[in-house]
Amino acid sequence: MSLMPSFLQRLEDGWHVAVRHLPLAVIPLVVALFDTDKIRAIAAFDGTQFGFRLGLPTEIVDVWQFVSVPNDGVHVELGTPGVEPPLAFALVPVWVAVKAGLMAGYFGSIRDVLGLGTYDFAANVRSYVVPFAVYLLAPYVVLVPVAAVVLRGGTSAMVPLVIVLLLVFTVLAYLLWATPYLVVLRDTGLLAAAKRSYALATGDARYVRFSLYFAVLVLVTSAVATGVVVNLGLAGVVIGVVGFAPFGLACNVMAMRFVADVDPQSPSFDPFEVAESPG
Repeated sequence: MSLMPSFLQRLEDGWHVAVRHLPLAVIPLVVALFDTDKIRAIAAFDGTQFGFRLGLPTEIVDVWQFVSVPNDGVHVELGTPGVEPPLAFALVPVWVAVKAGLMAGYFGSIRDVLGLGTYDFAANVRSYVVPFAVYLLAPYVVLVPVAAVVLRGGTSAMVPLVIVLLLVFTVLAYLLWATPYLVVLRDTGLLAAAKRSYALATGDARYVRFSLYFAVLVLVTSAVATGVVVNLGLAGVVIGVVGFAPFGLACNVMAMRFVADVDPQSPSFDPFEVAESPG
């Protein structure tokens, strides 16, 4: 039976790599600052909040992965920072292009760091920006029509629809979270990467275990993160955005190495610096 590092060993290794390559942590920091809707919600919140979140490393992991942000009802976010519909509809392509470039450079650079110890962020942007743009655009196929319904005054009818969408997106997140990692690991197209992610999700117990452990990590961390970030207001936002940037990088590094370990067609990286135990 092959030996696999435990989840905590993977997290420790991810942290060591993140500390050695802190400039990459700027990407989770910048992406978190772009989410001005959440920052405004916390700044306007007058009260005490504690909450939990669940999540998987589907994108760039930043502080908002771990914070339950206060909200005032059912609403649909299109991801465009600081802009509401209908203007947000027009800005979706611009925001997708910017974030796709950041994701392409970031994920490609994490792969290079694990394999080479160095990276060329700009070269990775050029190589992978298109598949990452398609990856980010896919959810808008659903979100834009839903947002249009809300604008027409159908908010009351949105609650059951939102519940269904949450379930659908949760299942898809589990099945496809390895996709962006496989795009850069295999140097392949989005469809091939998505198919391989689906195969791992439905046929590899290690993928199931890692996904569960990561969700638990988010759940436990979110209890503390929400209390600090939300209840301290803007000071908490600053602490969270800065403090969770290297931790988010560590999570993405951990996920990248894990996907490489379970996918035979991905490159092999250097052994862990920590001791290994059965996974």
